[in-house]
Amino acid sequence: MYNFETPEGTVGVWGTTLLDARLKNLKEGEEVKIVYLGKATSPKSGREYHNFEVYHREVPMTKVEADLPEPTE
Repeated sequence: MYNFETPEGTVGVWGTTLLDARLKNLKEGEEVKIVYLGKATSPKSGREYHNFEVYHREVPMTKVEADLPEPTE
């Protein structure tokens, strides 16, 4: 099971052979988008499987500015 943090809370997704292969090289902290494409048929075996597209990207780093108080004299 894969657990993803979303603005609404944690979402769990059960792995499949296809998802396991597509998610194996992700790094912790990356943004992930999984699109379910429905069932597809393998041309080699003729078996049906659940098909997914997986997108990912590293979250860009941003500089954090400290809110310092204005200097007083």
